[in-house]
Amino acid sequence: MLRSTRLPRLRGQLWVVRPVPPARMFAPCPMQSTRPSLPRAVRSLLGGAPLAFGLTALALAGATPSAFAEPASIARPEAAVTEGRPDQVYVKNVKTGEVKVVSGTITADGIDKVVVTRDGKETKLDAALIEEVVWGESSPAFVEGYTYFDRGDWENASGKFLIAAGEGERTVVQAAARLLAARSLMEWGATEPGHYSEAASQLDDYISSHSSARELPLARSLRARTAWLMGDAAKAGQLYRSLFEEGTSASPTPGYDLGLCLKAGLQAARALVDAGDTLAAREIYGVLANRARTAAAQAEEGSPERQLFAQLEAEAILGPGFVDVASSQYDQAITFFSGQKTTAQTSKNATALYGATYGMALALLGKGETRKAQLQFAIVSALDYTDNDRSAAAKLGLARCYVQLGDSDGVATSRALLKEIVEQFGTTPSARAAREMLAQ
Repeated sequence: MLRSTRLPRLRGQLWVVRPVPPARMFAPCPMQSTRPSLPRAVRSLLGGAPLAFGLTALALAGATPSAFAEPASIARPEAAVTEGRPDQVYVKNVKTGEVKVVSGTITADGIDKVVVTRDGKETKLDAALIEEVVWGESSPAFVEGYTYFDRGDWENASGKFLIAAGEGERTVVQAAARLLAARSLMEWGATEPGHYSEAASQLDDYISSHSSARELPLARSLRARTAWLMGDAAKAGQLYRSLFEEGTSASPTPGYDLGLCLKAGLQAARALVDAGDTLAAREIYGVLANRARTAAAQAEEGSPERQLFAQLEAEAILGPGFVDVASSQYDQAITFFSGQKTTAQTSKNATALYGATYGMALALLGKGETRKAQLQFAIVSALDYTDNDRSAAAKLGLARCYVQLGDSDGVATSRALLKEIVEQFGTTPSARAAREMLAQ
């Protein structure tokens, strides 16, 4: 049987993550980075970094990376296919935490309930407790789409899924195929950005045609991401904000995962800062800090949910500094981020430390202290394993520093960094700017 792998998602009270074969492990997510390699010039630069930071980095070596990943790595589907067998739904028992399998034919895959029919009897399952779905009977195109998806052949995967989305499939399978086509096109867009617009079109179709589907919140998050990847940060910010407000307000929409929607709030604020809408960004950062703090207080102590919410609060607390940078209040931002770095070092919070260091780098660069900014960008580029978006943005800032400083190896080092962003961080917003700089 071919079983799906998936990102841990906040569903109910626990995360259940089953072991997966190495061949199907996830690629790094936009907000869960691996430690990247760096050009020799950058490694030399870091050789002169203050010892104090090195000790801090060692202290953080055992710190838990940020748990919040953008829903799209964008690779790996949410469900798998087993030909000739009934559908299988893996559902969690809230009281015991155990996961059981319910087999049959899925007749509804709604945001509140998943309905499975077997021998004329319906079983209604709470959608919030669904861990994964393994599809049974489906068309050859749908099955082949998964094969190509696992191979990383995004062109053929998207083509097969689009066929499955339009032919005589069950409605629930058509919806799954449409979403998988969009995700394939997004991954393809990492190397050929023109496909982002195709992904956006498929996501628009999914959202309009499946307005009560279980994966609707995910589709909305991906749609916001495509807007950002296409260079429309303002639209991305508004789409993320809508999802954030709908899923975290005093009366949230049922079925909207709290973790996903809080993450949408962080992405909304970041995108709006990029778009220059500092007033809206400051407001969202403030609301996010409060809602994440409340969610953390209500979550079980030591749970992954509590860790996630606490990290989101830490990111939101850094928000005013990024707003100051976007408003050209560089001295104020430097003072703010300096204090936040001290706090993060004391608490050994890796996410807060790297976020504050990156903010400091932006403020120093804006003030014209390029050499100091260069070191801060290099630290984040080398050590930040918590957030691919930030790691890529730090590399972009570092590349700009090398160009501005005019060092003998500056141009070559800058281009090496830009190529790394395009090749290894293609699904981050920084990739677009990197491509533009390489084309100059």
